[in-house]
Amino acid sequence: MILSGSSSTIDFSKMEFIPECDREFPVTCYEYDLCERIEPWHWHDQFEAALVEGGEAFLCIEGCEYSLRPGEGYFINSSALHSLSNISGKSCRVRCVVFTKEFVGGFADSVFWRKYLLPLVERRDFSGCVLSAENEWQAKIRRCIEEIFALFKSEADMYELEARELVTKIVALAAENSAHSFAEEHAENNYISKVKTMLLYIWQNYQRQITLSDIAKAGALSKNECMLCFNKTVGTSPIQYLKNYRLEKAEELLRVTNKKVGEISELCGFQDKSYFTKSFREKFGKAPLEVRKNK
Repeated sequence: MILSGSSSTIDFSKMEFIPECDREFPVTCYEYDLCERIEPWHWHDQFEAALVEGGEAFLCIEGCEYSLRPGEGYFINSSALHSLSNISGKSCRVRCVVFTKEFVGGFADSVFWRKYLLPLVERRDFSGCVLSAENEWQAKIRRCIEEIFALFKSEADMYELEARELVTKIVALAAENSAHSFAEEHAENNYISKVKTMLLYIWQNYQRQITLSDIAKAGALSKNECMLCFNKTVGTSPIQYLKNYRLEKAEELLRVTNKKVGEISELCGFQDKSYFTKSFREKFGKAPLEVRKNK
């Protein structure tokens, strides 16, 4: 079955938890429109491979930025920090396959795990890559994604075994080609673990008043180092990220609850309702009450 969205949640001890990738069959297909949802900064233990079916998407992987056109895609390594958003604001369909390391490697002491999985997931200079139409091995991964979606749509006999073979092929292609293809582009970013810790701090504390000093302290960094690693990895300052995160949470509350605008403003860490309304309009192009009317 192909899903339109995930019921994933953030495990505040480390990363995103994806319940659809269960132990019985740890691979899942999603198909969604970036007009209806975005993929904000997050990470998860699973591998992820996707195709852009229409429209244009903006992909960020640990400090590297890419514009994806229709037919292009991406592969995300396990635990890599990434985000995906819509460029044009028009319809942008995405097909995404998420699967666990165990689905490919089996037990942690197996030859598959030791020889192939560990060298890939432990490579700090390979967080992921774009899958272009012109590159031969990347085109093979793109075809694997298409075949996996066809299997999930038909659910024919033994489709689970065929899906396992295809995701194994995806990992094999990534492992074989990443070592000499992306070492220079994905230079080691020593700030990643610090950024993840600070992101978790923001996610846990955005409702109260927090400062740059608080965020830096969470990452055991100076304020200058905090700003440097945020800009290098996330592409914005810690305070701007905090503001955007609060606004996104406010927009979600406007859509799914009947709470008053002033109450939502306070719940999301804004002390001044007028400033909240102005910031909301700048980010979403509409006033908070317009979102409420359209829900």
